[in-house]
Amino acid sequence: MVRYAAQLENPSKSALARSEYTRTHFKNSREVCHAIKGMNLHKALAYLEAVKEHKRAIPFTRFHGGIGRTAQGKEFGTSQARWPVKTAQFVIQLLKNVESNADDWTLIASSLNIFKPTKPPSNDDEPIG
Repeated sequence: MVRYAAQLENPSKSALARSEYTRTHFKNSREVCHAIKGMNLHKALAYLEAVKEHKRAIPFTRFHGGIGRTAQGKEFGTSQARWPVKTAQFVIQLLKNVESNADDWTLIASSLNIFKPTKPPSNDDEPIG
């Protein structure tokens, strides 16, 4: 059995997916997960596709030192936002995995909401330089 970070109240009505050792910045991953929390699955996929095309931005709320300002952040009440394309691509793959798991477990994928996305841990053991 795979260990997940989130403990679910009703596992029979939930679909899960996880990834390990993703080569993304954990600060970007935290902000992307925070941005899609509470969204519908299809709405989150459309949002992340728009982020990849630089049509919508991810608001940076915690790790926002040195982040430039953009007008696309007004949607979220902040001016500091970015377009973390690589992280968005990893999260899109993960959400598509959740969608296929929901189909396998006979859940309705259009009614799934993102409940508890968690960022991957930082890889402190990787060499720098």
